Amino acid sequence: MLHAGKQVEFQYFLKEIVQKYEVSDAESEPFMASLVARAMREGSNEAMDYVNEKIEAGFLPSEADEEIFRLMKRFTTLR
Repeated sequence: MLHAGKQVEFQYFLKEIVQKYEVSDAESEPFMASLVARAMREGSNEAMDYVNEKIEAGFLPSEADEEIFRLMKRFTTLR
């Protein structure tokens, strides 16, 4: 699960990744909100599945998955 105390920091770095791949703010905000919600409520694996779905849909390029996965691992708390 995503570390609740580091949520703002996670969102900051996630926004940098999304902007790097030139996704518009109108499209990126709902994606980031959904990703954070899934990571906090359901867990990291479900959030990573969501990222894979978005990559398959063409929302993000395939290169983005490793960056997002590394970021998620960095901010994940094991319980």
